[in-house]
Amino acid sequence: MMIGAVLGWGIYTHGASRFGEWSPLRFTTLTALAGTVAMLVLSIGADAVGWQHAPAAADLVAVAPQLAYAVLVGAVIAVLAWNTGVQRLGAANAALFMNLVPVTTFAVQIARGYRPEPVELVGAAITIAALIAANLAARPRTTSLPRPSAVTDPVAVTDPVAVSAR
Repeated sequence: MMIGAVLGWGIYTHGASRFGEWSPLRFTTLTALAGTVAMLVLSIGADAVGWQHAPAAADLVAVAPQLAYAVLVGAVIAVLAWNTGVQRLGAANAALFMNLVPVTTFAVQIARGYRPEPVELVGAAITIAALIAANLAARPRTTSLPRPSAVTDPVAVTDPVAVSAR
């Protein structure tokens, strides 16, 4: 499931970069609507064949604040911010940035008092090195062009027609 989720998110991010002329709000809205319809259809189908059962209304009311947070902050605001980042940074840089999430979580846990094992520190160092290497490899190569030399034969423009005829 995790591989499927990562692949899906990668495809989504790449798709966002292909619709650069759309605003992040438009892309987020249209993909969220399509995703919601797909989830509802799959959920209704799973209910119909007995793989799952719809929650009772009381259960939904009991978790309404958590659902509201997950939908508004976790889905709408986060995905809108992600799509804005993809538009501004590009898909490749946004994906590299997303790979810093586990490293950041690891750093926060260390700040909270967690004592990492040496193998964990090595893993974090490898992750950071890979992110830096991928970022450097993805940058366009710039070649230094020779600087233009000083003009050796200055021409005074007295007759624009004569200059354009040259």
